[in-house]
Amino acid sequence: MFSKIKQLIKKSKSNKINYFIINTQCCGDEVFNLSNCRYDIERLGCNEVSNIENADLMVLFGGINDRSNKEIKLLYEKMKHPKFVISIGRCTSEYHKEVPIDVFVPGCPPRPEGIMYGILKLKDKICE
Repeated sequence: MFSKIKQLIKKSKSNKINYFIINTQCCGDEVFNLSNCRYDIERLGCNEVSNIENADLMVLFGGINDRSNKEIKLLYEKMKHPKFVISIGRCTSEYHKEVPIDVFVPGCPPRPEGIMYGILKLKDKICE
């Protein structure tokens, strides 16, 4: 009985994901296209929040440097639990040194369909 309750809780957590975007350089068009009517990321249960403390998911894209690494780690520590991270594009491959990456979406720039696939993979990971 408890395992069914745990499965129900995990399923409910995966149905509504609040995400916070951290853009340091490029790939912005592809990520911001997700909110337009063609891709409509909200139908996957994802809502953008303006405060990192309300986010379940951190979306990282763009180039990095030492200063941004430190700031991203501080922002990651402010997130509520459970916390997840999606790394988008080739430039963000260095982020795994500071924060654990749950899903990596390859490409330079990645297609919006690939980013949506990464979000679906994250939802599957949350349900496990």
